[in-house]
Amino acid sequence: MFKINSKFILDNTLVSVTYSSSCYSVFRDVKHGTESGYNNYQLQRLHKKGLLKPMVFSEIDEELARATYAFLAESQKRELNIKIALVNQFIAAPVKAGEEANQLIGETLKLLGEDCCVGESTVRGWVTKYRKSQGNVFSLLEGRRKKPNFAS
Repeated sequence: MFKINSKFILDNTLVSVTYSSSCYSVFRDVKHGTESGYNNYQLQRLHKKGLLKPMVFSEIDEELARATYAFLAESQKRELNIKIALVNQFIAAPVKAGEEANQLIGETLKLLGEDCCVGESTVRGWVTKYRKSQGNVFSLLEGRRKKPNFAS
């Protein structure tokens, strides 16, 4: 089953899920509005061929990023850029736990010119938080709460 309104790339076309059950799903072409239904067997075959991929908003428009990052302090901008890079690496190339994941983290941090150390479980937590927020990069910032925390 797929989450309704989640986005996928199906045969190089951006689609969203309009209906999904345990054995059948319907996808709507975002651009043209046409719908197509697939059973799970068809979807598994398309996924194995690389024709069905979840849509991840990994590329951020630079003008939009500059406008939305304007209110952040420089340290928060740096922190957010590191987190986005690591999250995108883990989403783009799912890796097994252990040495492979730590190597990917180290290489990514070297490319960014950072000398800090980040744990694998921390990055996996960021990936989970990013996915739960449906691609909201600001969910990766620390200290963001739904309700204010007032001291009494």
